[in-house]
Amino acid sequence: MKLPHRRQFLHAAAGAAAPAGRAAHCSSAVLGHLPRAEAGALYANPKSRIEIREGGLGTTCEEFRAKFYEMRQTGICVTRGDLDAGQVSFAGPIFDCDGRVVGSVAVVLEERLADAKQATRVGSLVRKAAAQITAALADEPIR
Repeated sequence: MKLPHRRQFLHAAAGAAAPAGRAAHCSSAVLGHLPRAEAGALYANPKSRIEIREGGLGTTCEEFRAKFYEMRQTGICVTRGDLDAGQVSFAGPIFDCDGRVVGSVAVVLEERLADAKQATRVGSLVRKAAAQITAALADEPIR
């Protein structure tokens, strides 16, 4: 696939804080692998609950849990337009040697470039990249 030589920029700066439940490349892949008690506590916080709802991750605690169950089953979080309209994000969780989620790896594409075939391919590549980073961290623990 030949990509246009046009640059796209997200409105969020690298390293900038993003609301809970928004920006797959920032938080959703991590949130989806929090221990159940931590996820429940997050949803119980009124400010976080508003951000979760605005991020399209559920309007009830049950919907919130169902969304993250789906992420755990597929090994990837896919969101569309969570920070910028017309963008689709694919993120995979990264775990430390003890199995705790410590971050994520992500790719953001223009939605027009992410047809079903391409989305499947990118999702698979992100999932594999996250697994490779996780495996590397198992060999060299984070300090």
